[in-house]
Amino acid sequence: MIRAGLILAAIVLALVGALWATGHLDVGGRKASEAEIATGQADAAIKSGADAANTSADNERADAQTDKDVEDAKTKIDAASARRDPVGSGRAARDGLCRADPDYCE
Repeated sequence: MIRAGLILAAIVLALVGALWATGHLDVGGRKASEAEIATGQADAAIKSGADAANTSADNERADAQTDKDVEDAKTKIDAASARRDPVGSGRAARDGLCRADPDYCE
């Protein structure tokens, strides 16, 4: 009976020792995996930041172009109004809207 208990205790101790050793001996593999994940996260963060910067720059350019189109349309409308040309004024307004939003004229 004592002998069976000692054998069982030795088996349990061997299993616990094997689990403990596996956890501590695989530190290199785990560290490599953690480093790979961290590198991937850093790369994703950099790409995300670059995408955001590019999107912001594209939006700035589009806004500047829209502002220019609106100012050009206003100038043409004012010029037609100064000539007392209601048809020209309406045409200038329509042309300005078409430049600002091509879907408007479809």
